Amino acid sequence: MARLSRYFELIRDAIGEEHLRVHVDGVALLRLALTNKGVAFPIEERIALGLDGLLPPHVATLSEQLARVYAAFSREPTPLAKYSNLRALQERNEILFYALLQSHLEEMLPIVYTPTVGEAVQKFSALYQHARGLSLSRENIGRAAAAAKNCLLDDVRIIVATDSSAILGIGDQGYGGVAIAIGKLGDAQSVNRFSQHLGRQPLSIMLSGYDEFLKRRDINERVKLDIVARLGEVSGPMVKRFLQDFLRSFPDRDRSALKRAVDETIRRIPDGPAAGQRTAPAGAAPAGPGANGGGR
Repeated sequence: MARLSRYFELIRDAIGEEHLRVHVDGVALLRLALTNKGVAFPIEERIALGLDGLLPPHVATLSEQLARVYAAFSREPTPLAKYSNLRALQERNEILFYALLQSHLEEMLPIVYTPTVGEAVQKFSALYQHARGLSLSRENIGRAAAAAKNCLLDDVRIIVATDSSAILGIGDQGYGGVAIAIGKLGDAQSVNRFSQHLGRQPLSIMLSGYDEFLKRRDINERVKLDIVARLGEVSGPMVKRFLQDFLRSFPDRDRSALKRAVDETIRRIPDGPAAGQRTAPAGAAPAGPGANGGGR
């Protein structure tokens, strides 16, 4: 069985039952969302794992935990507040998060994904609490292989990647686009659909979404110009090199599954000037040195 993580592993005992063996304890164990059970840790585990005295004395069942976190979710006044509530739970106790999502899937899917996630992407900086996922940019793409080794999980079964360039028709959102990837993985019903279409839509087609974005009248012209400026930094050859480095960052056992999709995407990206060398919207002021740069 492949190792799940340097921090924990799944093992089978002599009768075939699965158990989680953790390689952290104490406060570090409580801060790791995939190993933290919160008040569900039984007394014997609290003593053995250095948690004695760090939790309320009551040992709760999963049902009790679900009732408490659902009540907290229900008290939130707006969809965006409910989104923040669920994201905080996911970063605190991931098992409880997915148990809650599964129990209230119809109610919560519009919160963890569309339509609420669009607003969450736009306000990502204001809502930011914890980093999540692997962030590759032009600044660190040359260190992609080393950066990938810093990830929490060793045994990765599905990868959701975004270049953040055309998020739900709202344009380049930089690092904030990671909320889309988080939402995709939280949407249990979409995982199979996503895996069937992985890599079939090349980045060159995604870039065409900017044309429609620039025609929208509800977007400030300065914002449009900033978006165009961000596009102007990235040319077809640069995107191709980025994808090649992105592919090389994965271990050989994972790379073969991605290579066909990445190669097809690279093949369909045209060479030539950067996409952002289009004409800027009429009446827009030049972008100053304080304009936000978009992570690609």
